[in-house]
Amino acid sequence: FNRAFGPLDVKTWDEQLMTCTGQGAKLVIWQGLPWESVQEEIVASDVVFDQITDFGIYGYTSVEAMANGRPTLATIDHSLYTSSCPVIYPMVTSLLVLARDETLRKQWGKMGRAYVEDVHESLVVAQKVLDAYNGS
Repeated sequence: FNRAFGPLDVKTWDEQLMTCTGQGAKLVIWQGLPWESVQEEIVASDVVFDQITDFGIYGYTSVEAMANGRPTLATIDHSLYTSSCPVIYPMVTSLLVLARDETLRKQWGKMGRAYVEDVHESLVVAQKVLDAYNGS
């Protein structure tokens, strides 16, 4: 790939990105950007990094990235999510595979889009809230 996008805490991944792509992939840091610019950067990127933290969860940027069909990397604890959660734990090996395989990036992007539709779509979320209030 040529372009990765993520928050300030992925700056440490810059060297790994260069190693993985072998052609100098650009890492765009989104710290402090207005939301409209974040959305534009997501669309322009081949992969999107989200939270690289110890919390084990993905954030809103991951949802937006998946909704836009972009493979998404975050340090998530997969035991907290359904088995269909397509967020990729960022490791050098996963970067190598994504960097070299455009077809795989597209497949992960499609899985992300389907996941957002199944889990984060407004009617699905509203039903979950109603069920919680009704004790279901």
